[in-house]
Amino acid sequence: TDQQYDVMIFVTTRGTNYENSYRLGATILGEVFDELYTKTGLEHGVDSLLTYDVKFDTKVDDDETVCIHVMTLTYMKKIRMFLREA
Repeated sequence: TDQQYDVMIFVTTRGTNYENSYRLGATILGEVFDELYTKTGLEHGVDSLLTYDVKFDTKVDDDETVCIHVMTLTYMKKIRMFLREA
């Protein structure tokens, strides 16, 4: 049996200016995705990453220095019904 979970990851950064904050947030989000994908997304038939979506922050004010990027992931977890999980 498969169970699916949606996970939302928020990366909030502050920089000296908006461009600095945006780039730092995008870099962190890329590292998070890379780590999750290489740990769970490569093996079909076991726990795996099914889908992902990323929404990058948009600049609202000229003096804005905070940036929030959001990544939504859908994981599939295989449940073996003949074994009890703790």
